[in-house]
Amino acid sequence: MAPVVVIGGGPVGLSLAMELAYHGIGCAVIEPRTSVSAVRPRAKTTSARTMELFRRWGFAERIRARAPIPVSWSSDVVFCTAAAGAEVTRFTGTLGLRLAGDDLAAEPGQQVGQPVVEQALRDALGGAVNVRLLFGYRAVGVEQGAGGVSVRVSDASGAVSTIRAAYAVGADGAHSIVRGAMGAVYEGGNAGRPNLSIVFRSLRLGSLIRDRAVHRWVLNPAAPGVVGPLDLDGTWWAIATGRPDDDRDADPVASCGP
Repeated sequence: MAPVVVIGGGPVGLSLAMELAYHGIGCAVIEPRTSVSAVRPRAKTTSARTMELFRRWGFAERIRARAPIPVSWSSDVVFCTAAAGAEVTRFTGTLGLRLAGDDLAAEPGQQVGQPVVEQALRDALGGAVNVRLLFGYRAVGVEQGAGGVSVRVSDASGAVSTIRAAYAVGADGAHSIVRGAMGAVYEGGNAGRPNLSIVFRSLRLGSLIRDRAVHRWVLNPAAPGVVGPLDLDGTWWAIATGRPDDDRDADPVASCGP
């Protein structure tokens, strides 16, 4: 019987496993993804508060070592007419990136992609003696009993087994199976997708931008959005904002053509 079963192995579930391990509490983490995708658009910045948690776990320097953009590279956000266009204004010291040595926080933030953080957390937990990582498994049922919780788990072949635990924690999103077992209803519907996030490669864009900024907000009404580097070797993220209503359900990959 495991003390805790964590359902969902994204940053929240993995961080909970790290915190439990820090306190000497064993857990099992259930996550359908066997690997972390580096091309899915995800979070780009780890906050100062999260870096403080990483520091408590002895993990902050591991993240900074893996981050492709040093925290000292830039803390600026630029507003401009185009990604490589004229600058309108600039904010400095943003996103907690200039808090090193500041009394406000024990650690500054870090510009680092979520896939890098997730993989680092997986690697750290892989060496923890009291953590069981079940990648490629999916929770298909949760039942509360008098002596704890029963979590039914399906592997890649569809075979189902049961894990008994004192507690089950849902870290598997808005449609969480734990949320359903608790009777917590997710209310609301699809309001469309006015923004489109992408990850792309471009060596030329870096040569056109002479200054340093972690975010570049494009104010051009014809093509508004925000773009920034994921590394210093030509990998970028971008968010196109204000997509037209009749384009919100389009498949962004299929629409690119062959």
